[in-house]
Amino acid sequence: MRITPRWMAVFIVTVLFGGILLSIALGEWTTKSTKEPLTFAEGEFAGEYNPADIRGSYTFGEISRLFEIPLE
Repeated sequence: MRITPRWMAVFIVTVLFGGILLSIALGEWTTKSTKEPLTFAEGEFAGEYNPADIRGSYTFGEISRLFEIPLE
């Protein structure tokens, strides 16, 4: 059985959009970041944000607000 280019294109489009629709239906599809770093689970700093989780997409204002660092 050979798959013709037309059916391959239909298959690819179906899988692509079907996967997106399925993830939307399951509530897993997100297009916005929550911008909340991970917290320490245990130890002296339990419950506080982990500075190692700061990513390049954070702005200085967000880092200042989350880690309570004053902007001067």
